[in-house]
Amino acid sequence: MKTTYWFLLTLVLTSKIVLADTHYIATTGSDNGTCTSISNPCLSFRYAFSQMSGGDTLEVENGTYSGVNNTIDELIPSGTSANYTVIKARNIDDSTSHVTITAPFAIGDGAGTPPHHYEIHGLKFKSTSGKGLVGHDIKIFKTAFEGGAATGNQMTFSIGDNTAGKTYNILLEDIWSYGLGGRYNILIYNSQNIVVRRAVIRHDGGWACDGSNPESAITIYNSRFIELQNVIVLDGVSTAGDCQGFNSFYNVSNNAGGTQHENVRIVGSIAINNSSGSGMSWDAPNSINNAVLENSAIMNSGNGIIANGSSKNVTIKNVTITGNADGIAKYDASDKFTISNTIIYNNSGESLRGVPGSDVVGGVLCYSTSGTGSCSIANIDPSSAGLTYLARIETSSYLSTAGTGGNQIGAQIVNKTGVSGTLYGESGFNVSQSALWPWPNQNRIAADLCAVRNTGFCNSNITNYIWSALGTATPSNINIVPMPTPTGIQVIKN
Repeated sequence: MKTTYWFLLTLVLTSKIVLADTHYIATTGSDNGTCTSISNPCLSFRYAFSQMSGGDTLEVENGTYSGVNNTIDELIPSGTSANYTVIKARNIDDSTSHVTITAPFAIGDGAGTPPHHYEIHGLKFKSTSGKGLVGHDIKIFKTAFEGGAATGNQMTFSIGDNTAGKTYNILLEDIWSYGLGGRYNILIYNSQNIVVRRAVIRHDGGWACDGSNPESAITIYNSRFIELQNVIVLDGVSTAGDCQGFNSFYNVSNNAGGTQHENVRIVGSIAINNSSGSGMSWDAPNSINNAVLENSAIMNSGNGIIANGSSKNVTIKNVTITGNADGIAKYDASDKFTISNTIIYNNSGESLRGVPGSDVVGGVLCYSTSGTGSCSIANIDPSSAGLTYLARIETSSYLSTAGTGGNQIGAQIVNKTGVSGTLYGESGFNVSQSALWPWPNQNRIAADLCAVRNTGFCNSNITNYIWSALGTATPSNINIVPMPTPTGIQVIKN
């Protein structure tokens, strides 16, 4: 009986392995056979998808893939929770390698069951049309989204559609979005359980202003249970013309019939050197519930933080706001800010406009700016009290313990947030991890962004750009990842 049991168990395990094939595609390939040999790759994505089953892997050789037969859409076979379908660049860790897809990227926007349970690794989607994703349990890693449409209400990359409940459990990790065109670089619309983890976004203009709508780098629109973790918006420009400005991070609650905008957390994120408008905005006529902004920084990005329209409930804690117009402003009495342990420094407008009202303010340091009446501390220069770098407060400094309850004032953006690969709600998806800096994949990101517009951080690199933003040179040890503290060591006495 034991022999029969082990034989059957081995047969089951072997069957699972056999069912998960690896297929190959190359610009020198041919659309014949199953493409399961690296020496006989497919030529087009659509043919490769037709040869795949859910849970299979497609490895993509370097090159540019164009034309309708290379469309990335719902023809990708869906996997399962135990066995995702995977599409990945073969040379994903080679900073000089590129897989560029100029064909349409339109996953799940047709009729039928939305696609689900697949991963994309190391690709670049480049076109002048919007790129969209609808479905669930989908993960995208180390991927670039370049360019969008010049006219119309278009996006560089969008998640979700008009059908509520159709798009959920999406992860974007170590991605970047940039290039000409597109009103929004990234739009999360009518969706839930979405994580954007370690993203670099630059709004490069190129969208023909329609005279009435704003632009932004990343927009969360009528969505719920969203995490933006370590997202950088930098060097953004708006389109010239009569538009409503540029918002680096834009939260919109509109149309009462849509998904309730709620439970959105932005953590460890930075808006720096962007066009006038705002660094962080909560906007439109409907309510926004339980919005949280923490351990983040806003520098030279129009107004720092604004709330506009009715019933925006926003918690702001450990944020550094410098070099903007107004620090924090609200334009409707029904909006409510809960602000704690935040620096508002060296801004040209008011520190707190329209605040306090019904707002709760504690541990807020305002300096070298006007309208400091509601601030907790207004006579301490943060630059001489522990604010040496935009991304951290120095240990044992005044700011490290001057906040409410003896806590730190200002942002601490030194660690990654979230266990890599985790979806919203999974174990460790929103907890602090290892050192964030140097910024992951920064050389590859620079090669893409600076080829489109050579400005801003392109004169240095992302890490130095952030760490030297306040005029102090980047610490020499910023590239050193601290060794973990040893555990379980026994002391032996002589």
